Amino acid sequence: ADFAILWTDLYDFYRKLGFELAGQEISFVLEKMPTQQNTGLKFICSEKVSPEALLRLYSQHTCGTMRTAEDIKKYLQIPNSHIYTAWSAQNELMAYAVEGKGADLSGYIHEWGGAVSSLMSLFAHIRNEQNRPITIISPVHAKNLINHLQNWPVTRNDGFLGMIRPVHLENLFFKIRRHARNLGLNDFIIEKKENYFVIGTKHDLATISSLGELTRLVFGPVEPSLLKSQFQNIFPIPMWIWGWDSV
Repeated sequence: ADFAILWTDLYDFYRKLGFELAGQEISFVLEKMPTQQNTGLKFICSEKVSPEALLRLYSQHTCGTMRTAEDIKKYLQIPNSHIYTAWSAQNELMAYAVEGKGADLSGYIHEWGGAVSSLMSLFAHIRNEQNRPITIISPVHAKNLINHLQNWPVTRNDGFLGMIRPVHLENLFFKIRRHARNLGLNDFIIEKKENYFVIGTKHDLATISSLGELTRLVFGPVEPSLLKSQFQNIFPIPMWIWGWDSV
């Protein structure tokens, strides 16, 4: 692994071990029942759904871990999870959402996939069926979904993804340089020196004094406006951990 991530409130303790609060996530608390529109979708709550069909929708995400249908088959067996699906009149899976996971995440939708219009209908159905506030967790790059959710009676909370610690810096730096090359920055540099880091280009290098500062730069949160223009497309790197990915 190139980096480790954990979820804890013992921030000071884990900072001593090299972890730093980093990454970004947005949660939307759906407190009131939204108006449901007649979309012609059929909603089902059951773990008896095709892993291959879920994988097809999951694979449309721009960020996530590598998964197989066999992985999803195992996830469907996690206790205290409610698997909601939305189906078209032609019996095609249009969207899915997962609420709850074992002893954690009750009332939280931590996995979802599908077209935004179908997802919004599914979220409304879940909120109305459970008859309690529901929290939807989203990566910051899900711009279309975020814009739609903000039109609902929701409370938005911007937070960290977790506490992150780079483990294999050279591997991580290699992938960041490759990411930069894909964006046309062939001379991008990110390296560790004796007790600091350098980042930039040969004739324009910046110094980063600590691993924590580097972690926040690489994974966010960092305002693009605070970065030099040539780095704004690189950082923070597009990374997201879905609820089924955590152990």
